[in-house]
Amino acid sequence: MINPHGLRRYKRGSLIAVARRFIAHFHDRLKKSLDTTDTAVLQSQFLLEEKLDELLMDLALQPNQLNLDVQFAVKVKILRAFAPLGNDERWKVIEAINKLRNSSAHGGGRDEKQKAIHKLRNLWKAQVEKEDPFIEMDWPDYNVVLGATVESLRFLAAVEEEIKKASLGHAAEVRKLLRQLDEQRPGA
Repeated sequence: MINPHGLRRYKRGSLIAVARRFIAHFHDRLKKSLDTTDTAVLQSQFLLEEKLDELLMDLALQPNQLNLDVQFAVKVKILRAFAPLGNDERWKVIEAINKLRNSSAHGGGRDEKQKAIHKLRNLWKAQVEKEDPFIEMDWPDYNVVLGATVESLRFLAAVEEEIKKASLGHAAEVRKLLRQLDEQRPGA
């Protein structure tokens, strides 16, 4: 007998046979459903989310109180609101990668994916052309995803540097204030 997933029902005790059949079936479906661009999108969004988590931890005064179990888009909004460079246009590229990822991961149709990759291409191209107006940008989708991700990681590294500078400045202000309070203490 075959169940809705195309797997035969096996007698009790043949768990290994069921597992093998499931893995083969899963692998076949995965090969049909994901192409290299989809894989690049998923991995890129994962790398970006790791970096967003690091930045949120750096930004937090009490990182142990921070719950990072929120959506990617929420993490971006928090960082844009509180971190340096929050109004920078490069955040739009990161948001476009996330939209493309959602389209790829949640079975968006081909048209939806093409619109998302087109938007990512245009946003990334606008950023790259600021540095090199003569760059050729007629790249395959896979390369656009990788290029946009590299540029986004480079931007997030700049955000990280700004957070560190702000933290050092804040720490210096706190030390100065503590010295002033100590000097004003009676008997000092």
